[in-house]
Amino acid sequence: MESIQKRVMTLKDDRTKLCNEVWAGVKVIKCQAWEDSFLRRIETKRTSELRQLRTYLIARAVSNAMSNGLPAFTAVASFGLYVLLGHALDVSTALTSLALFNILRLPLLKLPDMVNAILEAQISLDRLRDYLLEPDRALVTSGGLSMPGVAWANATLDVPGAPTP
Repeated sequence: MESIQKRVMTLKDDRTKLCNEVWAGVKVIKCQAWEDSFLRRIETKRTSELRQLRTYLIARAVSNAMSNGLPAFTAVASFGLYVLLGHALDVSTALTSLALFNILRLPLLKLPDMVNAILEAQISLDRLRDYLLEPDRALVTSGGLSMPGVAWANATLDVPGAPTP
């Protein structure tokens, strides 16, 4: 589950970065008529993300289905093991055990969700750690331009067809 969720988060990050790139350069994209190209790239990334998310949700559904059957399985397995160890299963022992299993039912139902929450928290903490440990980025300055890039001296500029002042 952890590796699947990491993959989902990575794909989501890739798509988000591309969307941010598109929003940052929307004027250029519109002027160059690159909308379709970028839309296809975003859709491709979103399709990959949804495919991985589907795998994650299927695994989570299987986990939830198993957790719903866990209390009953625990009771049956415990009774079976008790009998296999040579003890006699009488009514008082069975009812006392069922009462105990009923008390433990809610914690057993919540166990898979807690494990999943711990995995999600670990992934989030890993991502935060990686982000915080990245090296600082150097500021981009205009530099020390001492000479202009283009200079005109004694130039006459004329636009053909424009009225003369």
